[in-house]
Amino acid sequence: MVDKTAAAGSNANPTRPDPPPPVASPVQATQTAQAQSAQKVDDTVADIRNKLKDGGWLEDDLTHDELKDIAKTLEGLSPQEANQVLSKLTDAEINKIADEIDSSGIGNYDGLSKDQKHDLIASLAGKLDAKQFERVAKAFDDPKEIGDIVAAQGSNDAKIGFINAHKGDASSGPQVGGWLDSMSGVTRYGNDSARAIATVLGSMDAAGLERAIGKTNSQGEFEAGALSAQQLREVFDAAVDQTAYSGPPGTGGGVPSYGYNVEQLNRIVDAVSRSGDAGLKTEVFMAASQSLGKIQDVAGSLLTPSANANQQASSLSDHLGGLLKSDPRGIVDRLERADSFGDALTRYTRQQLADGKTADLHDILVELRNGPNGDARSYLSDTEHAEDLGYALGAVSAGLDSLKKSNKEKADLLGGLIESVVGNLPYGGDAISFASQKALDATLGEVSAGAKEAPQALYDLIVKGLSASVQGDIDTTMDRVLIQQHVK
Repeated sequence: MVDKTAAAGSNANPTRPDPPPPVASPVQATQTAQAQSAQKVDDTVADIRNKLKDGGWLEDDLTHDELKDIAKTLEGLSPQEANQVLSKLTDAEINKIADEIDSSGIGNYDGLSKDQKHDLIASLAGKLDAKQFERVAKAFDDPKEIGDIVAAQGSNDAKIGFINAHKGDASSGPQVGGWLDSMSGVTRYGNDSARAIATVLGSMDAAGLERAIGKTNSQGEFEAGALSAQQLREVFDAAVDQTAYSGPPGTGGGVPSYGYNVEQLNRIVDAVSRSGDAGLKTEVFMAASQSLGKIQDVAGSLLTPSANANQQASSLSDHLGGLLKSDPRGIVDRLERADSFGDALTRYTRQQLADGKTADLHDILVELRNGPNGDARSYLSDTEHAEDLGYALGAVSAGLDSLKKSNKEKADLLGGLIESVVGNLPYGGDAISFASQKALDATLGEVSAGAKEAPQALYDLIVKGLSASVQGDIDTTMDRVLIQQHVK
């Protein structure tokens, strides 16, 4: 007899698995993630505040373990979460954390180690926006330490935040050093804020520099960035690392000797050279040439001895030449309007010629005379272009005029400025008054013999033979620069 119950059981459907949970829509998933992130932010803020208020053996001091927990938590946040957490903390709370990080306490009430602090600042510098990192940078007392970290590992946002935090304190004036400096008779110029900003500027890319220093706006005018023109000059003057040595107290003092190191400013100039903004390049050229002029004043005076002023002025001048060559027509055109008497450009030309260097000046003059297509007659028919050439010729002529060199040396320099132009460019006909090496040699011979001044020879070689209207445009700006520089 068949057991029907058993048979029925053997044919029954097996138990069905539970259906999968419903899949959240993309919108729901986003909302859930946002809610979780918001809760994480609130929990982090609450935890930090609890640690700040929990009292303890040393009142409200944070323990070393608590500081490590706070650092670990902040380092683990996403950029969005980190900015939200910092925005919810007050300045007083951020300042308190910074003070505790830098504290030298007892036992477990010590601050963070140098490496732990570095890791925290580097993490925040990589993800905070400019506003929030500015608050962090202000909370710490050592701009050099924070600036070095930001320069090496910070985003452009963090670098702008750092600059905003310290630009108001930047000064290029003499600083009161420590005991060792005082006993050695050493005075350094430029405070830590200015020097740290210079370090950060030298680390920035073109986009960051435009935010920090400025750029050309839609109307074609230069618009300052985070730094004002005066603040930029304070930073640049600090970046040449001027140091005065007057001897230990009791030795009679006497005339101090000055030393410089322009390496930091050179880095900034080189970084700006890679920008495509002529307004930014012009602003930096003017500011850096002002610093160059101050070094030149020391190098050229018997009352201010210096072991390396001339060498450092030469180095800075070379880097300014690289900046100028990156866009000679754009920069000179803006200089002619912003610095109409040619002070900045003349400082550069004087240094280059005093050093016997003509290659960069030659290339710049070629660009200004012949334009992008090598056609001087067509290019200089534009009044603005002719005036730019005259402006540059005024600065070069002022440089030649100021040289303490023999006539033969001046002739050699003039040959370096002109000779390859004659050989390599089509200057025939009414484009120039000579077309042969023989004519050039004759002109240089006059300079060497003292029969013609070098500035006049330069003018004759470059300008004579151009149309009267073009010569008039060139004369306008050339005379303006020369008259002003001779007055000085």
